[in-house]
Amino acid sequence: MDWDHLHRHLLQTLKELTSAEEAHSELRLWIEDGFGHDLAWLTLHGQDRVDEPTQRQLKTWIERRKKGEPCQYLWGHTRFRGRFFHCDPRVLIPRPETELVIEEALARRSAREPLQVWDVGTGSGIIGVTLALETDWMITASDLSAEALSCAKENALHHQAPLKFVQSDLLQACRGSLDLVIANLPYLSPLVRDHLQPELHFEPSQALFADEAGYALMKRLLQEGWQRQVPLMIFEIGHDQASPLTLLAEQMGWPQVRTTRDWNGFDRVLVVEKP
Repeated sequence: MDWDHLHRHLLQTLKELTSAEEAHSELRLWIEDGFGHDLAWLTLHGQDRVDEPTQRQLKTWIERRKKGEPCQYLWGHTRFRGRFFHCDPRVLIPRPETELVIEEALARRSAREPLQVWDVGTGSGIIGVTLALETDWMITASDLSAEALSCAKENALHHQAPLKFVQSDLLQACRGSLDLVIANLPYLSPLVRDHLQPELHFEPSQALFADEAGYALMKRLLQEGWQRQVPLMIFEIGHDQASPLTLLAEQMGWPQVRTTRDWNGFDRVLVVEKP
């Protein structure tokens, strides 16, 4: 088997599992993130023979992928904001939309200020680690899951990012004042569990689902932030949650509430602020 054959075989396999458009997008992830080659390399080396270990790896990955397992779990890492992060079934697979949360924070606060920042529900640590690398903020990353914290610590160590980790139910373990809270909490309703794409069933349910139609944890965190007088909170939210969460935040007393849309035009980030 040469690399051109691998490319064609893999594309056909992915088309059987998903749509043609998604198959082409995922194929690029396989080549670049899975096998470590870019498409330009593939053009130059298409006639090169694929070595036996790589062929065996391909076979194993395809067998797992046919069972619905997400490709990022196959090779154990994913790319986020230009960096590779370890990623496995202990944590939710990072989504590109989460970059919008980071951009919102950097647009509202100077990266050179010594702010006290909590990353709530850190999961793989992508938000906390990224901010620790790109700012002078003093970051605390928290999660209720000890397994998620273990993965986040591995990523912090890999990137040599200076941040603290705390196992906590939202802000319960926080003992001081905060300048900024960032959160990507579970926001799916448990009622939609049986209607989701198969890949999501491989991700940890505690990182996906929240009670009260997906609003329970965000509602609690909004209330905790208000009680602790946090001046700025930024949330990633579901595409249809902007109006209910905006109303809820306003009813709690937050004087400034706004949302930011993602690249598909959906409201994806909720910002609440006490100026």
